[in-house]
Amino acid sequence: MANSSIDFTLFKALTFDCYGTLIDWERGILSVLRPWADMHSGTKSLSNEELLAAFSRAEHTLETAKPSQLYSELMQETLRVIAKEHGRESTKQEEKELAESIGKWPLFDDTVDALKRLKQHYKLVIVSNVDR
Repeated sequence: MANSSIDFTLFKALTFDCYGTLIDWERGILSVLRPWADMHSGTKSLSNEELLAAFSRAEHTLETAKPSQLYSELMQETLRVIAKEHGRESTKQEEKELAESIGKWPLFDDTVDALKRLKQHYKLVIVSNVDR
């Protein structure tokens, strides 16, 4: 059986995807979608899981259809799609709020400590494909 351990002393740099790895995108998205859904609940309230699933479907569909669209524009359109899918409406202000929330999404609790420790040994590179 081959040894599957990795010798990390061979590496000089580490790269990380930003959203979903360092930034808790689910909590960030829900910080906007949860109040929106509660305000527009009608007869059935959507669970957090349903909101995240609706977000994922809409985001994927839009990214596939418009791969060069700026993410802030895609976020606004994502809320419109979610609203329509659930027989609700979204205002321009609500759509803008979702798009502008990206910079306020929280870090995972261990992100800062982990990066500080890793920085002692490696050059760190944070990447994202949110926008050009």
